[in-house]
Amino acid sequence: MELRLNFKYLLKSTCTVLSKLFRVKNNKSGSLCAQLNLEEQVGKSLENIVFDVESLLQNKLKTTQQLKTRFKLMGGANNLGMLIHSGVDGNPIYISKIEGCYLAGRELNFLEWQNQIPAQQHVAPALLGQLKLGSNNFCALVMQALKPPLVYDATKVIDLYQRMGCLSGSVARPDHPEPGKLQILPIEPNTKITKVIHYVVSQLHNEQAFDYAAKFLDERSLSFKGYESEFAQIYDFTVSLRSITQDFDRNLYYGLLHGDFKKSNILEDVQGVFKVVDLQYYSYGVRLWDMAFYCSKETSHFEISYEDLIKPLRLNPQQQKVFLLLYILASFLHVNEKNIKKILRKKVKPAYALLNSQ
Repeated sequence: MELRLNFKYLLKSTCTVLSKLFRVKNNKSGSLCAQLNLEEQVGKSLENIVFDVESLLQNKLKTTQQLKTRFKLMGGANNLGMLIHSGVDGNPIYISKIEGCYLAGRELNFLEWQNQIPAQQHVAPALLGQLKLGSNNFCALVMQALKPPLVYDATKVIDLYQRMGCLSGSVARPDHPEPGKLQILPIEPNTKITKVIHYVVSQLHNEQAFDYAAKFLDERSLSFKGYESEFAQIYDFTVSLRSITQDFDRNLYYGLLHGDFKKSNILEDVQGVFKVVDLQYYSYGVRLWDMAFYCSKETSHFEISYEDLIKPLRLNPQQQKVFLLLYILASFLHVNEKNIKKILRKKVKPAYALLNSQ
């Protein structure tokens, strides 16, 4: 037993060193490291995890159909990986996403509610079930398999964004629960993105949101070495927007949002309809955050993103300024001295020049 534990510790240490040296995830050694981490966190072997999940699937589907299951490493700090369940033809039918039960519970809340509305209104994969794994508070969410689109067509991205908006009427505001509506569960502000969602995106009607936005910029001021004038301009713009709280129209801005709306979280079903995955950060707040975050992740110049994704939304001048604020925050989430020049040149400065002048 002691020999086995020492071997696992040695293998884990080797995996850590290799990942730091090569920054490689999607290869055999990376998958082995991820599998080892999964087994250690859950307290079960991968073989036993697969058996438990396949048993759940067969029970839900009321079938003895044989499935071919393989483990795949996932991106994201919150995920331990996924099981991909394929049929006899080798095509994925279902996936089981393995994550902590707190975040799985948020996703489960959304997906269970979605299962109660007409299928044509679905914006996420259909849920089959949930299974708690081991005793260490990890869960597997079993759901419909989707695939990455060959092209992230801007019109389909906008359509998905707007379809989520259409569901806002079926969402209960966090301070006003309603039977039959999606209840927004609290989101813990313990990461950079969840802090912005919690303190700004969900609270933009409140002046405290702008206090946090100013604090957010202050915390990143050292990254602006050599760009002090740009920092001052952005800071002044952020503070000046505080005045919108005086006549803030929640109906115009607020609704259901994904929170982490980006290409890697947008897949398509067999009909080619775009849907979102990774619903860990969904919330009720300023919906423009999703488009601002999506654009901040684009590698192209902001003017291209604007023409393809923002201009078709026909935002009024105040909405454009709100979008600009959220785009600034999204773009600077992970700013540092190495990437500040690129972020300013390709993203924030052209966005400021275009949106703050209209």
